[in-house]
Amino acid sequence: MDFSKGDKVFFINESREGYVVELNNNDTLIINSNDIDFEVNINEVMKVTKESEGFYKKIQEKLLKTTKTETSQPNIKKNENKKSDFKVRISKDFELDLHIEKIIDNFFDLSSSEILNIQMSVFYKAIFEAYRLKLPFLIIIHGLGKGILKSKITTFLKENSASFTEESPIIYKGGATRLNLY
Repeated sequence: MDFSKGDKVFFINESREGYVVELNNNDTLIINSNDIDFEVNINEVMKVTKESEGFYKKIQEKLLKTTKTETSQPNIKKNENKKSDFKVRISKDFELDLHIEKIIDNFFDLSSSEILNIQMSVFYKAIFEAYRLKLPFLIIIHGLGKGILKSKITTFLKENSASFTEESPIIYKGGATRLNLY
């Protein structure tokens, strides 16, 4: 994506925004956020357009809300293997697998609400990443289970007028949703 001085950007893995103040080279930018200049790789930010700003703001609000929920639960045991910032893994087939065992290794001591918060956080981040990569679509593998994760995802997509369908029931057995991006 081409950046210019003055472009508004969102940080992909953080609830922060800023403006491009300098173009260092093909891979790095200087971004001013809250009167602090950050040198960032172009893969860490996403350029905001008039069309995308409202959608991205809603995703950031959801990410911020999810992060606050994760950190505000007083009875959660602190575990070195638990992180609140999970990496998004999109396969070469444009698939995002939200099964918790695909996101983290040690999940056995997590409550179902903690697992759901992690899955939704990864889902929101994946949308940013998919747009940044200009993927034509993203297949969100949520599984069948009790349908809670699928329901949260489809509710979010409906609220934001996103184009999506149930992905091939033959291949995914009803456990995936296709989000059309471009």
